[in-house]
Amino acid sequence: MKALPAGGRLEPRKVVGSVDAGKALVAVAASLGLLFYSVRAQSKEKAAGSGSGDRQPVGA
Repeated sequence: MKALPAGGRLEPRKVVGSVDAGKALVAVAASLGLLFYSVRAQSKEKAAGSGSGDRQPVGA
């Protein structure tokens, strides 16, 4: 049994490059997902109220 993901069909450097490219793609997708979620959460927060600056503290 071979340890390389390509099973001996590709050169090791090509396999390593493919794995590195896959990791980079996953990192970019995760970053974009986090950015999208953050922007969406902020827009929902603004739409839910007229702004947190207008509210009085509970004890006031």
